[in-house]
Amino acid sequence: MAHIGLVLKTRAENLLSLWIHIMAERQEEDSKVNSPPPPPPFLEVICKSLGKTSRFAAGTKAGFAVSLINRKLDVGAPFVLHIEAVKDGEEPISFGPDAVLVDYGNDWKLQTFTVLDYGGVRQAEHFQRIPKQLGAGRQPSAGCIHLKAVIMAWLKNVTKDNSPCTLQSSDGSRPAKTATNPGISFLYMAKILVAFVLLFVLGASFTLALENLPRLILFINSFILLFPTCCSSKHIPLFIFGDSYFEAGNNNYIRNAFGRANFWPYGETFFKYPTGRFSDGRVIPDFIAEYAKLPFIPPYLQPGNHQITDGVNFASGAAGALAQTRPAGSVIDLNTQAIYFKNVERQISQKLGDKETKKLLSKAIYMFNIGINDYLAPFTTNSSLLQAYSRKEYVGMVIGNTTTVIKEIYRNGGRKFVFVSMGPLGCLPYLRASNKNGTGGCMDEVTVFSKLHNSALIEALKELQTQLRGFKYSYFDFYTSLSERIKRHSKYGFEKGKVACCGSGPYRGILSCGGRGAEEYQLCDNPSDYLFFDGGHLTEKANNQLAKLMWSGNSNVIWPYNLKTLFQE
Repeated sequence: MAHIGLVLKTRAENLLSLWIHIMAERQEEDSKVNSPPPPPPFLEVICKSLGKTSRFAAGTKAGFAVSLINRKLDVGAPFVLHIEAVKDGEEPISFGPDAVLVDYGNDWKLQTFTVLDYGGVRQAEHFQRIPKQLGAGRQPSAGCIHLKAVIMAWLKNVTKDNSPCTLQSSDGSRPAKTATNPGISFLYMAKILVAFVLLFVLGASFTLALENLPRLILFINSFILLFPTCCSSKHIPLFIFGDSYFEAGNNNYIRNAFGRANFWPYGETFFKYPTGRFSDGRVIPDFIAEYAKLPFIPPYLQPGNHQITDGVNFASGAAGALAQTRPAGSVIDLNTQAIYFKNVERQISQKLGDKETKKLLSKAIYMFNIGINDYLAPFTTNSSLLQAYSRKEYVGMVIGNTTTVIKEIYRNGGRKFVFVSMGPLGCLPYLRASNKNGTGGCMDEVTVFSKLHNSALIEALKELQTQLRGFKYSYFDFYTSLSERIKRHSKYGFEKGKVACCGSGPYRGILSCGGRGAEEYQLCDNPSDYLFFDGGHLTEKANNQLAKLMWSGNSNVIWPYNLKTLFQE
């Protein structure tokens, strides 16, 4: 009996020891489950423009990061275009505005890129290539990640009744202990099986779609060509030609551009960052597009795929109707803008076919603002153009080049044109500051070219109307509208009509806004109080007023049609 008692005692001690060991392991597992997760990692972006590294939380979108970095730029620093992941010997990976920044590790670095990193030249488009990570294989696509997240969320939902019951305190926080897991039921197993079957079916469908992607794209393109939504009766594209009054950022992509506005404070009012527009905000074509229910019309040289059937902006700051007005390659002169339009016409034809393209271009509106720089260049540079021609001959050359481009667009299907007359050039703050008589008055010898140009343009348009069947046009009297606001600025809501908001020297007319050409410059507190933003360009408020006149003004300011009527014709 003593022997049996000893055996029972030994077995009891062994069972007690085993129970204590199991309980210790359970407590250890519970402590691991309920221990707080490590904080998420942060991402570092090397900002060459700032000369330092910026840090962002995991999950930050590239567009937000670019916007935040641009706000910290010093005056005159190059504008950040996008962020790329780079590694020696590997193809860079570009992040779009809506893409989430990713740290690929293994010597990959996140780095900002500006216009200057490309030498100011438009780069060829290329497809992104995501490299393999060591030990991880090829990364899943965004679509696969999204599909996995949806299925996991569904799986969590259908199995929540069988999940461990987490005890919750009165303040909603999670306690350190959780209840014991119940046994796995048949229903629970069935739900898991259904989830895996669904995952397999969706994965197979997705793989099949990828294998047949080329055929699917061809089918969709064929369907679009049969039913082209862009060519509905209400869709009217807008094509824009001209100079800095209409530019939306083409000069950002020209290596040796004569002038750019891709630095602070340009764009400060509306966009909150510089876009290449010579204003504190939007320019006239932006408002016209808004009234016509179109998106902002993108600049031709801006990289990326654009909805070109909405229109394209070819305007270039400092450009003229004459190629010799500015050094070759420093601007997009009017003749080159016409060549770019032909390229766009071919792209649309490849997408829609010749018949639908002809129909679309016949409905489109073609806006022109050109000639300012042709008349200013001889007075602001060492050009000898005016010594070789009389005033009338010189104006005739400008008008002749313009009408040549109009006829070329007409041959490609264009029928509806808009022209902005020449403003009182001699009264710009830039010309007032340059006036050698020292009175600060308008430079009349420049303004005389404005008047000659406007008279010649009106006669040329009347002649074109008789020569070209179906030719329609709108002529906006910019000269009178701007002169009124210079003389009676308070009537139109401006505190200053002769002094620019940004610049230096008399009337802040010297073109030094943003530090261009000078280390010091003055900047007003509220651009809306000013008619002119810099020595030669208008504020967003002024552009808005003039755009409204163009859109719905009466025959005193725009004729024979205003733009609202022309869009409806």
